[in-house]
Amino acid sequence: LCMKEVVVYSAPWCAGCKTLKTALSKAGIEFTEVDIDTPEGTTKAKELGIKSIPVTTIGDLKYIGSKVETIKELIFHIESEV
Repeated sequence: LCMKEVVVYSAPWCAGCKTLKTALSKAGIEFTEVDIDTPEGTTKAKELGIKSIPVTTIGDLKYIGSKVETIKELIFHIESEV
């Protein structure tokens, strides 16, 4: 269970995003989804400098890509430092 908020920046047309979100759910990782095609999502993506998706943020950390194992490792690393 992750203490830091996990946020996935994605879009409905992004195949890698769908794969990532499905894998995160199967792994039991709770996350908030931000659709970058919405006005609010576009604003947030610009604020973070996101130019490609999917992007997952874990607290202040930003990961670009769809490898769930990498995200799990990042969460584990962050949680072990707490």
